[in-house]
Amino acid sequence: MKKKWLIGGIVLTIFVLGWANRTTLAFLVVPLFLDSEESALPNAALTSSGVTTASAFKTYKNAVVPSQSQMKGFFQGDTKSPILMLNLLKFKDKAVYEDGRQTTLSGKEAYDIYADEVRGHLKKVGGEIVLGGEITRLMLGQVEDLWDVAAVARYPSRAAMLKMMMDSEYRESEEHRSAGLEGQLNLEIKGFSEILKGE
Repeated sequence: MKKKWLIGGIVLTIFVLGWANRTTLAFLVVPLFLDSEESALPNAALTSSGVTTASAFKTYKNAVVPSQSQMKGFFQGDTKSPILMLNLLKFKDKAVYEDGRQTTLSGKEAYDIYADEVRGHLKKVGGEIVLGGEITRLMLGQVEDLWDVAAVARYPSRAAMLKMMMDSEYRESEEHRSAGLEGQLNLEIKGFSEILKGE
């Protein structure tokens, strides 16, 4: 009798632990059922923080502020050369301000206030918005959910970008960014002038 209870307890424990860690199990099991790199990935293998591709199990994770290691990297290496910053933006349905103020603004509307003001902040440090627009479709690859907007800003250097971010007037504008964004990816691009020249 004790043996049956023991076996039953073990089976129940395995089931509970398996269910609690079903995403991890999906990562281990799903590759066995994929016919090729082009196979669609079952929903069970998609993470809540981003997306996992069938071929390389790479994930993306939107964020509103850089991690500690990303900020450390920002200060390392060349901080004086020009950079482009590609921004992939995802908006909240409704803006949420950190100070708890009541608002009827959507996330995009709150971010639009920031976007309008940030042009002046960029100009003060010698930067500018190079391009921006709504993302309408996925042409290549796989993602769980598209970003809403892509924008590219040019800065004279990382040092100039930091100067802008530390400015008190910019920080007042930034509250609209934080209120409107669900998250974003920022990609730094260097050496673009040489590429455009064909060098």
